[in-house]
Amino acid sequence: MMALLAPSKENTLYEVEGGFLCKGSSQSFFAGKSASKLVRRAVAAFDLAGDVPVGSTITEVTLTINMSRTVDDGQVTVLHRMLADWGQGALDHPSNEEAKVAATTVHATWIFRIFDSDPSSEYGGDFAFAPSGNILVVGPCRYAWGSAAETVDDVQMRVNSPAANFW
Repeated sequence: MMALLAPSKENTLYEVEGGFLCKGSSQSFFAGKSASKLVRRAVAAFDLAGDVPVGSTITEVTLTINMSRTVDDGQVTVLHRMLADWGQGALDHPSNEEAKVAATTVHATWIFRIFDSDPSSEYGGDFAFAPSGNILVVGPCRYAWGSAAETVDDVQMRVNSPAANFW
């Protein structure tokens, strides 16, 4: 059985003092360094419960993301498993897809898993230190993280323990 899943939520965490900016529900999210050299971290969650029954054996996982623009000649983009739940609201800038906005009480930010009430244990989000995969991103294109053992293990853990599904 194969399941194609879209993210159930996504957000961009912006490295800013006070941790009050984010990018909630929108067509795009951002990762890497901005032109001003501040870090942006993209987070996405997938609801496996409706499409992958508990007890399923995961044999292959591919994550595909379309990169539409860049300010860099290339960088390795690393995939990490999230360790804790985080918030996302319907907040979006009405006229600029790239613009960040001030977080409200449901959003994840650089400092907060849920803004202003539930801080992350580390700035930039609660994620596993060991990467689940990486890929060299060199320009606008569709990129796919192939089925690495770490990625398969991460998804298998989420299928076996739905309450821990933050990634």
